Amino acid sequence: MVSCLNLDDIESWHFIEKSECPVVYDLSIQDNHNYFLDCNKHISVHNSGKTYATLQFIWANMVDASKVNYSVVRQSLPTLKGSVIPDFVEIGTSAGLYSLSQHNLSDNIYKHNGNEIHFFSGDNEEKLRGRKQDVLYLNEGPELQFDSVKQMLYRTTSKIIIDYNPSYPDSWVYSDILTRSKRVCFLRTTYKNNPFLSQRMLDELEWTRVNNPEEYLIYGLGQRGEIQGQVYSHWKRIKDEAFPKGANVFVLDFGFSDDPTVILRSKLEGRSFYFDQVVYETGLNNLAILVHLFFAGYNEEKGHILIADSANPKDISDLRHGLGYTEDAIAEMVAKLGYSVQYTGEFERLVAMVRSGVYIVGAIKGPGSIRSGIKKVKDFEIFITDSSHETWRESTLYKYKKDKFTGK
Repeated sequence: MVSCLNLDDIESWHFIEKSECPVVYDLSIQDNHNYFLDCNKHISVHNSGKTYATLQFIWANMVDASKVNYSVVRQSLPTLKGSVIPDFVEIGTSAGLYSLSQHNLSDNIYKHNGNEIHFFSGDNEEKLRGRKQDVLYLNEGPELQFDSVKQMLYRTTSKIIIDYNPSYPDSWVYSDILTRSKRVCFLRTTYKNNPFLSQRMLDELEWTRVNNPEEYLIYGLGQRGEIQGQVYSHWKRIKDEAFPKGANVFVLDFGFSDDPTVILRSKLEGRSFYFDQVVYETGLNNLAILVHLFFAGYNEEKGHILIADSANPKDISDLRHGLGYTEDAIAEMVAKLGYSVQYTGEFERLVAMVRSGVYIVGAIKGPGSIRSGIKKVKDFEIFITDSSHETWRESTLYKYKKDKFTGK
């Protein structure tokens, strides 16, 4: 159901001129209300239910109008397939609108009521530079390189929607989008606008409010903040194409349910360390880790090595000695993670790697290892690729603990 509300009825939004945004839609699907502004201009929103609300807006518009072309873009295709597309399908299914027969799963295109919506990643040069659309939705916009974004802005005829979290210290969103005051409608929402958060998440945010007010300013209140007392301030970002060839060391930090699993590939050249993020996802099992490693280029025959968090000795042992999955289970995981086999014999190589294991060692830890590790890292120049968004964010959030008496 789509109904127009008067802007005067909404009290939890700020920085909105009534003359700029005269219409607000209440998009209600299965009692889940999300409000969306129709300003007939570029729109920027962030935090708390932003993706779900935007996808509801798209569904509602596809019901009311036809012959509209939509593009939904995120930097990583696996992330797009693991978050945005499932939400899109869930919303449409809940409303009785989604039809599998209208969904081209190979090309990630959906058709409804004469409309067409394309889902693609930020590294799809053909679509970035060649596709025109009426409505463009950039999910987690700062993950995308601005050169790519500009190509899409030029090819959009109606609305541009950008959502993001304010955890990026610097971004083209701040310098090149929000500075266009007459063309941008800015909407800030926080967790307080989301009635569907779990109690665990609310407790975590409350703990952050009390114990880490700087981080709470960003993740709780949606404010762009500066993190004080950063441990590492000398790390630099580089273009993805500047990452050196022949990365031979892969780094793994185990996660699972609440904590993400992180995989980086790296290369040491002189006194410079280069890092490129392969994976930053929750809910991954060891099979998923091996599939990600394989498609990231890990190859023991080329002398590659995997260094892992030593706090998980059982997982290290499983990855070292191999996993007994069937070919069907491995193929299912490949599809689930958004990969595809590109050449003859590739799948057989993957199966062999899964079953035989990889060359993996646990990181050595001991008394004083944190301090000595920080000192050692500071002896090197550190370069992180532009697409390694979560890794960069983690580096900015790693900071020294304040002395509770001096505040320093």
